[in-house]
Amino acid sequence: MEVRKITFIIAILFAFFSCSKEEVKPEEVNSITFNWDTAPIEDGSGVVTETINGITVTVSTSASVGHFRLSNTDGSIGNVVLSYHKETSITFTFNKPVMVTSILALARPNLPIEFTFTPSDDTNAIVKKVLIRGENVASASVILNWSLVSSFTVSSLETLYGFDHLIVVDPAKL
Repeated sequence: MEVRKITFIIAILFAFFSCSKEEVKPEEVNSITFNWDTAPIEDGSGVVTETINGITVTVSTSASVGHFRLSNTDGSIGNVVLSYHKETSITFTFNKPVMVTSILALARPNLPIEFTFTPSDDTNAIVKKVLIRGENVASASVILNWSLVSSFTVSSLETLYGFDHLIVVDPAKL
């Protein structure tokens, strides 16, 4: 009888300790989110720069880019990086290669818009995303999952769009 109790207790303990917990990936713990709310610098030259944990991203276009405050607009609260009415592409440049996880794309209402996300190297895939715009600003999280990117360009035939929640990982922190 005593052996059965011990066997039962051991079985319960084994089951308890062998239950799998959701694995946390190192890149999730070490991710950096650029949301343009942590002292972004807009220097008047049409460039926006933000530095978090030693990673600097500079956002530029051929004409001008800025940051703009939105409130509770389709997933974005706070500042967004915004292209103005002339640009059909916007470039994000990092001070060192990073892993780019995702970015929130935003577009003005009334028309669909297709974005093309092109990394600076040939080892990562180009990503296309279509936003269907209704009466409100459209937004979508774009999953990129790029490794060791020093810059990327987002292009579109449309103008006036924005970005928020750029999530990257410093590979040196993994």
